[in-house]
Amino acid sequence: MTVLEDPSTPTFLSLTAIEWHAFGYGLKEGLWFWKRTPLAWDSIKKMEVLPDDEKPLSPELISALKEKYHYYIIGFALPEDCALLGCVGYLVMTNAAGLVKVGMSVFGGSG
Repeated sequence: MTVLEDPSTPTFLSLTAIEWHAFGYGLKEGLWFWKRTPLAWDSIKKMEVLPDDEKPLSPELISALKEKYHYYIIGFALPEDCALLGCVGYLVMTNAAGLVKVGMSVFGGSG
């Protein structure tokens, strides 16, 4: 089993097509804030053995998710992580002193 990608494999921004496929599907699902439940690894493996007419996703996407599941999870978590960073950044820019007080009361310390 080879761990490194073949150097002749075409990439875009250092990701191969299968990695973009898994990442993009994760990002699309991550943006559906009302769904916020990622596909479990076991459910992807179960989809793989279903007959083609019963598969909820294309065989290519199922293969990409199975092979590059970590890219799917990164894409799925990205919108939530960006929103959290945006909220923290907003609080730091608008009320840094209050944020320090809350931090000191939660984690202890004098201020």
